[in-house]
Amino acid sequence: MDGVALFEHLLKRTEPLVAIAPPELKDSVWLYQAQAKAHLGKLTRLEGHLLGYNIAGFVRRHGLLGDDGRPLTLNTSRLRKTMENRLWRLSNGDLFTVAAIMGHDPKVADQSYLSVTDEMRSNAVFVGEALPDTYRTAKGATRPPLERTPTGRCKDSLQGDRAPKDGTHCTDFLSCLGCRSYAVIGTSEDLHRLFSFYWFLEAESKNTRSREWAEYFTLIRTQIDLFTLDKFDEDMVIQARELARRVPLKFWSQYRHAISRSARA
Repeated sequence: MDGVALFEHLLKRTEPLVAIAPPELKDSVWLYQAQAKAHLGKLTRLEGHLLGYNIAGFVRRHGLLGDDGRPLTLNTSRLRKTMENRLWRLSNGDLFTVAAIMGHDPKVADQSYLSVTDEMRSNAVFVGEALPDTYRTAKGATRPPLERTPTGRCKDSLQGDRAPKDGTHCTDFLSCLGCRSYAVIGTSEDLHRLFSFYWFLEAESKNTRSREWAEYFTLIRTQIDLFTLDKFDEDMVIQARELARRVPLKFWSQYRHAISRSARA
């Protein structure tokens, strides 16, 4: 909302100028009266080249430096990246919401604007498998045996990578994305399970009292967004994500209610 407030403030501030502006400038937002002696008081609008010139002057006057020790490089493209990263944080890591606000698809947001994803990838790597073709085309004994889980599928919940190996099934669902035994076929059912877990984490990130846990839940959700968009059809991913938001897997909706009752008790 701080961005909206800034925009509304700008419109209010330039309203008197719109009233006296010539027809070709009345629909412009960034209006101002020139301060240079040659055009003092002339009503004009901010152009890209003039913005760049004044930004460079501002950087020089204040001695602004980048991380490399050189004069700070600041332009509209970099400001847009800063805005996109801020929106990502304000939306609690919702890549789709950020993409919708910025006017492009989630893949563009990830690849071109969200520099934070570099840090996310280095801190938490998705080591599970996507099996959209392998599983569907394989037959009989060649088809990988997979067990259904609340987050997708598992190659071996008893003796797998993160399994307890004590005769009980693994229930450490927060570790699924970093487990080598985890797999997602890419069917609507699998994606629904995964995104039901996704929305459960979204709710928990708001309820947890620990900032570290909230950030960890957000990190996992962003991993899910990036992994599914990279491996599966985007329309299928979006549909599964929305369906899970409206009608989550019963396991996760019951689990969430159980946690809420426990917290109240």
